[in-house]
Amino acid sequence: MGRREEKRDITRQQMLTAAAELFAERGYETTAVEDIAERANLSKGTFYYHFETKEALVVALRRQMLAGTVEQTFALLGEGQPPITVLERLLLERAAFTQKEPELAKVF
Repeated sequence: MGRREEKRDITRQQMLTAAAELFAERGYETTAVEDIAERANLSKGTFYYHFETKEALVVALRRQMLAGTVEQTFALLGEGQPPITVLERLLLERAAFTQKEPELAKVF
């Protein structure tokens, strides 16, 4: 990966982190794009360079947060775990996330 791509990934991650924090603190509806950019120490234009809308950022944030869960699910299935056991585990993890981060869970 080149320097530009690395910088782009770092900037994108800053915005995702800032958004997750703000959504957890304030909720989705009361968090503006300007708030996310400010928390990430970036301009509003930079936000729109990486994400078309606040909703697009939420989709990226959700994918990022679920990435490990999806990989783990496939790994467990690959190990021969019964699908019902894997599904139960997945649901319990989602429930724990919802309990731990209720405001962020509402966004998803």
